[in-house]
Amino acid sequence: MYCMYCLSIWYALRYIIPGITVSGGIPPSSHGGCVSCSLRDLDSWTQLTMSKPHFQIYSLNVRGLNTPYKRHALFRDLHKSRPAIVCLQETHFCKRRPPFLKSRMYTDAYHSTAQTKSKGVSILFHKDWTFVCSAQYVDPLGRLVILVGTLNELPITIANLYLPNDNPVSYLRKAYGRVRKMSSGTMFLCGDFNCTPDPEVDTQTGQPRSHARSSPSSSKQLREFMHSFELYDSWRICHPDTRDYTFFSHVHSSYSRIDLCLIHSSALSRLMEASIGVITWSDHAPLTLTFEAAFPPRGMGNWRLNDSLIVNGDDVTKTIQLLREYFMANMTEDVAMSSVWLAHKALLRGHFIQKGAQRKRSFNA
Repeated sequence: MYCMYCLSIWYALRYIIPGITVSGGIPPSSHGGCVSCSLRDLDSWTQLTMSKPHFQIYSLNVRGLNTPYKRHALFRDLHKSRPAIVCLQETHFCKRRPPFLKSRMYTDAYHSTAQTKSKGVSILFHKDWTFVCSAQYVDPLGRLVILVGTLNELPITIANLYLPNDNPVSYLRKAYGRVRKMSSGTMFLCGDFNCTPDPEVDTQTGQPRSHARSSPSSSKQLREFMHSFELYDSWRICHPDTRDYTFFSHVHSSYSRIDLCLIHSSALSRLMEASIGVITWSDHAPLTLTFEAAFPPRGMGNWRLNDSLIVNGDDVTKTIQLLREYFMANMTEDVAMSSVWLAHKALLRGHFIQKGAQRKRSFNA
């Protein structure tokens, strides 16, 4: 028998998706148990015909979102880039007035607010990426939000931090201790760290070197912290020799890269891209990271397709028509391709189960 994944990819590429032509019979690839191929062949064949599913994390210090203009500017940028996870720092929302920070694309939000209009962090999720929260921690001082759950079935832990200017690494160690106790799956530690990993390459000052500020001890402490827990600076991994900055200080007339996303060494293989945007309506530049969406493998008891359902010409025609109608109705700008691809597998499985049940009833009648 052929596995559902082999058949769905072959049908979609041969008959549905425009601009791609696949000739011949069933492609030589499948999950274990498929008579035509092996898992290794499936991976290599899929890489040639379609891009890997991925998601983006967007992190930005917004320096206050209490004005309508800044909220509009934020969602204008988010609706263009459509990151799956959005981490915001310095929202300046107050506990006395619960924040309303949602849009038609970002309907799921988690906040940590302070007693006054200062500090504050928020995490937003795009509607195409279903986040199921199993545990969370909200700092009462408005500096930390920790979320543990699944993102489209991928177990993740995401922490959004706004570290204080004084002794930021001391607060980071305490926050990370809580993160480790709650952590499940891939971990992302994002936010405004208020210190740079390496002042020599992560800062640039307009002052002469002799009058420039000395390297803060917090940078050395941050490097030691990262080394002790096998954490890596995502952006620096992608740009080992590049100078770029996320914050400009008018007081010191200097640029620095203090907005970071730390990941564990086990997640390095999933890191695909990292970029720093342009400073526009905030005094910080956004940090955007792209990760491979490695969905968990299927468990025991996999459903297998009865290959007799794809032998008859009428059955094949009906299946092709079903897929054509599905992709034409759902492949729009408002729906992520990864979500469309995942949902079509369930549609195809239900279709074949229904056809198999009908054939069984007619045979037993």
